[in-house]
Amino acid sequence: MANEFKDKIGNLLIGWGITPNLKGFYYILEAVEIFSNNPNIKASDMQEVIAIRHNTVANRVERSIRHAFSKISEYDKVNYFGDVKYSNMGYISIIAWKERGSKKDNG
Repeated sequence: MANEFKDKIGNLLIGWGITPNLKGFYYILEAVEIFSNNPNIKASDMQEVIAIRHNTVANRVERSIRHAFSKISEYDKVNYFGDVKYSNMGYISIIAWKERGSKKDNG
């Protein structure tokens, strides 16, 4: 189940131009999973959880995620987000919402 979830999110990220060669790609997968289970979590707490799992520090997790999300504007040929720049948590909540919606559609 978790692998299917991460595959769907990973495919969405790849479609947005965020590739698996970026550390942030994997941090985003975990962030969306954490956020889906606890939508009220603070960004700093979520980053700390991910940092501990990867033996790093929260500010590196935040920076890697921000760098990965910056790839959307470079790649965005379909203009998913227009000129709007979201925070890391903004993007993560959008991804979680999209996944939650696809779960409802597929039963």
